[in-house]
Amino acid sequence: MSIPALGDLPLAVKVAQLFCLALPSTDPEACRKACDDLREHAWGGFIFDKRRDDRDLLDRLREAAPIPLLVAADLEMGAGQHFDEASCFPHAMAFGATGNPDFAWHLGRLTALEARSVGVNWVLAPVADVNSNPDNPIINVRSFGGDPQQVAAFVAAFVRGCEAHGAIACAKHFPGHGDTADDSHSCLATVNANAERLAALEWVPFEAAIAAGVGSVMSAHVAVPALDPSGRPATLSAPILQGALRGRLGYEGLVVSDALIMGGVTGSFSEAETAVEALKAGCDVLLMPPNPKGALEAVLAAVASGELTEARIDEALSRVLALKQRVLAATPDVETHALRHEAETLARDVAEGALTVLQARPDALPLDLSAAFHLVIDDDGDAEAYAPWAEALRARSFAAPEVIRRESSAEELAMLASRLRPGQPVLCAVFSTIKAWKERIDLAPEHVAFLERLGAMGHAVYAVSFSNPYLARQLPGAAAFVCAYSDHPASQQAALAGFAGEVPMGGRLPVALGV
Repeated sequence: MSIPALGDLPLAVKVAQLFCLALPSTDPEACRKACDDLREHAWGGFIFDKRRDDRDLLDRLREAAPIPLLVAADLEMGAGQHFDEASCFPHAMAFGATGNPDFAWHLGRLTALEARSVGVNWVLAPVADVNSNPDNPIINVRSFGGDPQQVAAFVAAFVRGCEAHGAIACAKHFPGHGDTADDSHSCLATVNANAERLAALEWVPFEAAIAAGVGSVMSAHVAVPALDPSGRPATLSAPILQGALRGRLGYEGLVVSDALIMGGVTGSFSEAETAVEALKAGCDVLLMPPNPKGALEAVLAAVASGELTEARIDEALSRVLALKQRVLAATPDVETHALRHEAETLARDVAEGALTVLQARPDALPLDLSAAFHLVIDDDGDAEAYAPWAEALRARSFAAPEVIRRESSAEELAMLASRLRPGQPVLCAVFSTIKAWKERIDLAPEHVAFLERLGAMGHAVYAVSFSNPYLARQLPGAAAFVCAYSDHPASQQAALAGFAGEVPMGGRLPVALGV
């Protein structure tokens, strides 16, 4: 199937090509309706919005599509983030802690090759945000770090690796989501920075991505009063998307909105108005509009009334068709199972290279693991997250770790403390993920108090965070605090080996803790 000429398409198809919808349910009837709907409207693409492998459904949609599809997925940690048979890697901040951008190039390459093998041609990564706000609840370890030049080097490397191996990369979230304390999934976040700070901090990685040839940039649902005093989210702001991104940064490629189901944009206008306003502002693709048909009708009505021009639709569509032509021309032929060993090696090298000792008493490390009491803080109620840690302990003939959760009672914590031998050190593995709508990043006060109480009782507390490095601010009295930045199995295995002194822990903290 070839890409049609823009001038051969009727207006309704032109507009529909600017929509990237959530993948429909695998229910047979829902699938049939989705295929019929696709034949009728010629939607531009679909996004894997949940972790699931629906390649059969995707094949049916491809067969039904009158025009080749853009197929997107959030693959910040590799194609394994959505597909079981593909490879997953540690979070971006773990890569940043290694100090080696070459690792990011290999991440981009492997992600692109595995993504194409499962039908994805649009990789919604890398995160180009500079995590300068320690209280940011949604970027955090998804960022390569807090230094704009370092983040830029890793972002550019990922983009080059991805784009050179058959997939479109996407630098996100412009104009920068790193200096906020709110999650734009839930509400409209605000970046209170002037234009000079934005240029010196937030935009440096985006400029690097553009120079590296990034195929797309995603807008953020953040307000930046210094650029647009109206308080509109960037997704709906012409001063931000046209004035800053295209004008000041000189970007000429495709702009995709962040998901239009998110709270950061839904409070501004009606669903239909949001679609129109996003296109007027400068978005070329509307990602996950809640009501696609209603949005389509609204855009067509806006063109009919003159609120939107057909020239603007053509401008956006020309970028969409150009990307489709690029991915059609780049069809890598790779046996993905041959990549598995390479991916495992990369994950292990990054996991070990990222291990960072944020604080340690003299002679605290290495730790005699056989003498330690092993504790897990499960902040999310997700036993699967720490299963590799428990398995690594079992492999060394240690007992399974004791686990405390948000709902653990004071009596349970007291009972746990009573089981420790006098002076026994405690190795506490902290599992607290950064995820949408969670809206908190700190440890529960009860857990902090429990660890402090153990320290007061004479137990040296060793802690390792398998995500957020800023948790070290809550445990200044720890005998040692190590950050692995990710709960990837390789990160868990590396951390245990690091405490045992079997691998060096020479990672460099890529952010400022703000203490």
